Amino acid sequence: MRILAVIPARGGSKRLPGKNIRMRGDKPLIVWSIDAAKGIPEICDILVTTDSSEIEEICKECGVLVPWLRPAELATDTASSVDVAIHALDWYESEHGTVDGLLLLQPTSPFRTKETICTGIALFTKHLLRSGADKVVVNSALYENNGFVGHLASEFGQQCVVASMDIKSSPDGKYQAWSESGNNCLDGSAANWIEKVTQDHVGELYLNSMDRDGTGQGYDLGLLDLLPVNMSKPVILVGGVGNATHLAAGLADPRVDAVATAHLFNFVGDGLKQARQSLISSGVELPLWDIQLLEQHLGTEQVGKI
Repeated sequence: MRILAVIPARGGSKRLPGKNIRMRGDKPLIVWSIDAAKGIPEICDILVTTDSSEIEEICKECGVLVPWLRPAELATDTASSVDVAIHALDWYESEHGTVDGLLLLQPTSPFRTKETICTGIALFTKHLLRSGADKVVVNSALYENNGFVGHLASEFGQQCVVASMDIKSSPDGKYQAWSESGNNCLDGSAANWIEKVTQDHVGELYLNSMDRDGTGQGYDLGLLDLLPVNMSKPVILVGGVGNATHLAAGLADPRVDAVATAHLFNFVGDGLKQARQSLISSGVELPLWDIQLLEQHLGTEQVGKI
């Protein structure tokens, strides 16, 4: 789960000038919201959108994103919070990839607690599942002893919980697990973390190589050696696909139940369509679709992404 926290803070205020950076206790008002959002595993980044260089300076000192000063048309009395949030979200996803949700934190609510935010995120996750989502992918929350994963599994069944693990090799050649969008290296070996996570209430393991992700150089099949000997959960291998040969290599390993790719979706035109056809021609069992019928209903461009 990747949630972007957006804090909108305009510099101009007619009734109370400079309210967002007025001192409340021992820190500026806006910093209370920043501190409440920090350290929550599901929040991938905190972005402050402002038109004030003074607010920008204070927030950057707190270590959060202030990538630009807000355009003038979004800093008026009539600009809506929705438009401001969408502007921030569009920029973030273009630079840092898609997110699963957006959390809007108004700086004028300093008594909002970290626990309140976590409760809201949990309710959001439940809403996704109740709205028809088949599965929810969880990363950083896997390593938190807060019962969140177990609660999801008890309410919706563990088959809906996909454990997403980011693995990276260290300079000494050993593998380590990372959380918080690749910003936090976990103590202990990756193999130990994989065993611990797969013994929890999860239905599948989504195993990603941070070293290969986005390179198009093929899967790091060495990750599979980290799996427990009697692995009982389905394994989805991801990170590094550049062509059909890479997909086939992953599927050829008996420890792999499925393979995934984003590279072929985003950067190689109809690469995924061609990769599927190549795999089918080589004898890999995949669903056979009536491509012409799909193109009539969805359009050629959309079918190329299936």
